[in-house]
Amino acid sequence: MPHAADPPLPPPPRGLPPSLQAVLMLRHPLGFFGWIIGSIGLVVAMVFAAFSEPLVDPFGDDAQRGLGRVTTVEATGGRVNGRRVRRVVFEWPASEPRHVATAYTDATPPAPGAEIAIEWLPGDPPRARAVGMRSAPMPASVRFVFAFPVLGAGLVVAGAWAGWRRARVLRDGEFVHGTLVAAERTNTQINNKRVHRLTYRYTDAIGAGQELRVRSTRFGPLGATTVLAHVPGAKAVVKLDDLPITPRVGQDGAFEPPSFGPLAVALLPPTAAAVAWSLAQALVAAIR
Repeated sequence: MPHAADPPLPPPPRGLPPSLQAVLMLRHPLGFFGWIIGSIGLVVAMVFAAFSEPLVDPFGDDAQRGLGRVTTVEATGGRVNGRRVRRVVFEWPASEPRHVATAYTDATPPAPGAEIAIEWLPGDPPRARAVGMRSAPMPASVRFVFAFPVLGAGLVVAGAWAGWRRARVLRDGEFVHGTLVAAERTNTQINNKRVHRLTYRYTDAIGAGQELRVRSTRFGPLGATTVLAHVPGAKAVVKLDDLPITPRVGQDGAFEPPSFGPLAVALLPPTAAAVAWSLAQALVAAIR
């Protein structure tokens, strides 16, 4: 595409079906890896966040201070820096009605019956924590795992941006034939296929000689030609056989929407991310 037997494309700007734009934006390799990293990272981060202290101190200057009495000390299944985390249950005040709260520590815990310094926020029920211990099994520092869903989101945005640029070239570009003049091996493989650094020479729409350098696993022998789309006066150039889908041209010369298969493949990663989000919420609710 385009071929001699194809209907001629209308001059730019051309209309692009929204489904074709979606496929181009969602099936970029950066976005694919972004969905994977982001989905897995989000599930892990939600679980870690459910068992770690908040980043912002919820007590502040409004906390009241006093003494509590330890009632139970028991080991948990968690470790921090190789040390076993222990759950410390305490009650306060000395008179009725008494309230019960839980603290966690990976240091030497106080013995049952010992008095410990505590602080609490009045409420119904009141919230309390032991001074020098944590209010959750893990420290707030484990929330660094949120960097992974953030990284994934960044890759998704970068992939969508790159896909949008490809769609823009189809909408506003001119089609020319480029000739392969150089192919250099790289150390990268995709699906057991060697990635090569390719150089194509072509004459743009205003008659100027240009070169396009891309990395791809798909190319022919030196001297082979391929279809390129470029926007005159801009650096936006696309090698059409590197697109995740070959755009189809209807009898009226307009781009046609993709079939259900390519669209379903494009929508699979965000759908899987939504399912992972729901499962993570259910998992956190079940183990809390």
